[in-house]
Amino acid sequence: MYPGPTAPGQKSPVPIRDGSHWTSTKEFTLLEAACLWAGIWPLDSLQTLQCSPEATARYLMLTRAIEAGELEASHRHPAPRTIKLTAQGQHEPDMLVSRDDLEAFAASVGERPLFLFSASASVQSTSAAEMRCMRWLCELMRRFDAPDHAKGLYEKEAKQLFSVSGRGFDRVWRYAVQETGAHKWSASGRKPGSRKAR
Repeated sequence: MYPGPTAPGQKSPVPIRDGSHWTSTKEFTLLEAACLWAGIWPLDSLQTLQCSPEATARYLMLTRAIEAGELEASHRHPAPRTIKLTAQGQHEPDMLVSRDDLEAFAASVGERPLFLFSASASVQSTSAAEMRCMRWLCELMRRFDAPDHAKGLYEKEAKQLFSVSGRGFDRVWRYAVQETGAHKWSASGRKPGSRKAR
């Protein structure tokens, strides 16, 4: 659901008390996500963003994550899943990022911003399970150069150990590869005899 609640004409930071207003919001603009991550109601432009150093820092964090391939973003129109820079070399503030991708990115950097993780105990439980799964995968990827099994077997084990969903496992797997730099794990299976301890 888009858009989330905003403070019309807002020119200065207004703290948010909880994240319940954004419980059902599935997509956020970069500007909204940066402001909410900083704990304030979304501002109306990049110009007013300058009144909040924390929101500015979060905006830069998110745009750098997009550039590094750690976070996906899309345009409302016309082509989905694309990244475009403005003439000033900045990402467009109205580009969209999904809740799922923001949650996975937050987990990868060890943060739990209020607008993403205050919705319900079930959401918090899912996030915690994915964070535990990511720590497990990162440990394996740092220890071994290549996987010993097909990805599906790791997914099956992760579901048993951490009760993560298939989609959640895919997100965590992608971020674990990026976090550790273990790109051989990106393949769906293993090459016989390729697994070596680091």
